[in-house]
Amino acid sequence: QFRLGYPRPEQLPRRNPDSWNKWAESVVRPVPQRVFLNRLLGSSPKTFTQFVCDLLGRIGLQAVNTDGPGDGGIDFRVKFPEGFIFGQCKRITGKVGPGAVRDFHSAVTRENGGWGVLVTTGEFTGGAVEFANDVGIGLIDGWHLFGLVKEHWPEQLEEPGP
Repeated sequence: QFRLGYPRPEQLPRRNPDSWNKWAESVVRPVPQRVFLNRLLGSSPKTFTQFVCDLLGRIGLQAVNTDGPGDGGIDFRVKFPEGFIFGQCKRITGKVGPGAVRDFHSAVTRENGGWGVLVTTGEFTGGAVEFANDVGIGLIDGWHLFGLVKEHWPEQLEEPGP
């Protein structure tokens, strides 16, 4: 069980980076969200895209995985009576900038319009959010992805058994 407490001075490691890291790992437990995202980061890009498609299926949407060579920047499609939602998945640890959102918007435009949603395990920069808002691209970052999984597919958050 995790218990927040302040260590006594004699419990602190000497000023050696390796000993600090080992001490921090022994005291701080990773949050479930970070463990979950690390699992996704360890998967292949195609597996991550399929995971997103399966999650959308749990939500009640029928997503088709189109990820692969020659996909034109569109990793999945969701058909609606009014048209399509086109999606792109970015499995990264850092931040997605406005250039990636611009490229995705161009891909959606080449598909004769529709809506677009960009899904990442990372975060979006302020510039990416601003551009997405201007052109109507939806953004799902790692925190929101975790929330969707928690709500619609909670068994994915369980630790695998031995």
